[in-house]
Amino acid sequence: MTFSENLSKALAKHIKETNSTQLKLANESNLSHRFVGDIIRGDSVPTLRTFEQICAALEVTPNDLLLREEYNIIESKPVTKIFWNRKMGDLGYFPICPNCNITLEREYQAYCDRCGAKLSWKQYDKAEIISSNE
Repeated sequence: MTFSENLSKALAKHIKETNSTQLKLANESNLSHRFVGDIIRGDSVPTLRTFEQICAALEVTPNDLLLREEYNIIESKPVTKIFWNRKMGDLGYFPICPNCNITLEREYQAYCDRCGAKLSWKQYDKAEIISSNE
């Protein structure tokens, strides 16, 4: 699940649970009603500053809003594969996300930057190396 999908679901659920409205959220966060609606539909992704404005308006922390068990990937998944690009030599090792199978930008990041899966690095030293044929 991407950040925008998670945020969209979280905002919609929070508004419903608190008997609030998109208009009220827009007014309290000093954003346009249309932009808030776009975020909730997943058509727009807010900047970090805007996300902080939304959380302040809702009086919740970003973690309280986003890290809810019913719509977030809570279980950490072990990173067990590494892609090796032979052309790059020793600099060509890239861990692979166990959830979406894409190469990660860096080692030991807490979450996949594409799908949002929580990552565990406990088995990384025993990871399978998959190399390119070139």
